[in-house]
Amino acid sequence: DFWMEFIPFRKNATEMKGLWSFEGRIGRRQFFSRFAIMTLAAFVVMFVVAVFVAIVSPESYEQFFERNSLLINIIVTVFWLLPIVKRLHDTGSSGWGIVLAFFPCVGLLLIVLLAFVPGQKKDNTYGAALKSRGIS
Repeated sequence: DFWMEFIPFRKNATEMKGLWSFEGRIGRRQFFSRFAIMTLAAFVVMFVVAVFVAIVSPESYEQFFERNSLLINIIVTVFWLLPIVKRLHDTGSSGWGIVLAFFPCVGLLLIVLLAFVPGQKKDNTYGAALKSRGIS
């Protein structure tokens, strides 16, 4: 049961729907697992797209990424923002704190802090208190 905490959509369709929302709270363990899953998914998608484009049209490989790199980065960034905003909510902070993540050194520090700072143990504006199982 402990390891099931690392699977972000393990319970039901409602939780799966919540995975794609900026509302609610998540603990440190879910933050780490969701952030890691989003990062891995981004790399896998980029690799698959790169291989596909290289096979289908090797001569336009560089052009494809030059034209679409901004779109790809925006999509990946949105998926990374989801767990960060929810983790900010768990600490009692506004999701607008995400703006700090767009400053390179500050953003990295924010992510590291969110991985280690415990959330509020009581209900807050963003949702009910999370059940604690060691690291939450």
